[in-house]
Amino acid sequence: MKASSIKLFCAFLISAFFFADCKTYDSDSNVVRQMQNENQNSKIANIGDDQNQAKDDAVELGKLINLQYETEEAIWKLEPLGKNPNSDRAPGPTDTKLIAVLKFKPEDAQKVVEQASTHKPPTETSVNVENWFPPELVAKSQESGDETIKGTVYAPNDFAQMPYQNGTLTHIADTNYFILELVTN
Repeated sequence: MKASSIKLFCAFLISAFFFADCKTYDSDSNVVRQMQNENQNSKIANIGDDQNQAKDDAVELGKLINLQYETEEAIWKLEPLGKNPNSDRAPGPTDTKLIAVLKFKPEDAQKVVEQASTHKPPTETSVNVENWFPPELVAKSQESGDETIKGTVYAPNDFAQMPYQNGTLTHIADTNYFILELVTN
């Protein structure tokens, strides 16, 4: 009888240990799952932040727009598209606006201007400078006193590529910089 009691007691201890270990494992796996979920939620929450960060990868930009000339500088970002006051169309959840500041070699800048002017007559404008623009343009805007820079607006046809089809191309006065703004269709 003692031997069977010892066996029963050992079986009880082994099963208690096994279930306790499973409980710990289950508790640990829940902690791991919770940490993974928090990490995933953090990544999802930062997607918008990543899109709002200016990028300087001309190769990646070249996948979104038509870059006919090599850029000396290309800084760009994507923003969610807000309601356009000139349109009755409500933007969809995936509609975005691409803003790129492009700097070309002087000879290429001249070619861009000549080609763009064939699509529609250029018009004069002032551009609000954003804090992520190149320092040269930020400094130029501070000289004006109203935080804007003068430019000439052209049709962006030569840069447009699906899904970014509509917008403007602004050549900044006395520079080889262009500000390209395109929106999804």
